[in-house]
Amino acid sequence: MVTTNGEPLPEISTRGQRYEGICDVLLSIVTTGCYWGGNQHARLWSNAINRIANPAWDRNGVYTVLVSLNRYPALLLTYGAGLAAMANANYEVLWHILSKPRPLDDSPSYPLLRYLPHDHIGIGKRITLRQLFKTRLRDLLPVEEDFHACFNKLEYLMGLVAFDLTKGFVLVGWRICSPSHDPPELSGQLALLSETKQAQNAHPLFRAGFFGGSVDRYLELMGKYNEIISQGRAF
Repeated sequence: MVTTNGEPLPEISTRGQRYEGICDVLLSIVTTGCYWGGNQHARLWSNAINRIANPAWDRNGVYTVLVSLNRYPALLLTYGAGLAAMANANYEVLWHILSKPRPLDDSPSYPLLRYLPHDHIGIGKRITLRQLFKTRLRDLLPVEEDFHACFNKLEYLMGLVAFDLTKGFVLVGWRICSPSHDPPELSGQLALLSETKQAQNAHPLFRAGFFGGSVDRYLELMGKYNEIISQGRAF
């Protein structure tokens, strides 16, 4: 999906920028709703992502890379919604965003996270997802350190949720930008550990449904996941 010098292929870049423009209004609505809305709205946002991720079209005879790019808007919505929900500790909304959307053209038993594009796609000016959302979510996360902490924590949690719900699939390969200091895996892991250490099963993360509501399962999965990513074993 990129040229030999790391630049996006022209067609990929053009389509990606077009998709960004098309979903701009919906992305603003979803991020605002996931930050300010309540749990009663959670299904609304996950359904929106599900609809965008499953367009009605015939994929016969098309390039696989373009099929993958077709879910780029869903990737943007998942990140935007996830960051907004994480920023305001709306964990039940976040659980719906990460676990409920499903692909209709593949195994419906796995969440959409498993099928979102993970390469340098669509962002034509060498702007990473981190940079893109740092600008877009400035009203919700005006302090740069807070934004990076939220982004790292979300990406680690996304990877852990995918690892749990897909029985071992590792998303670590889709991260296209690292923060200026700690690796995303380390800083995100430490942030989650710090928040859940004292609250245990009473933490809203588990009350929302993550990891079967069990801190023990969470810690067990974290140990296995960290071992895999520390060895660089990803898809």
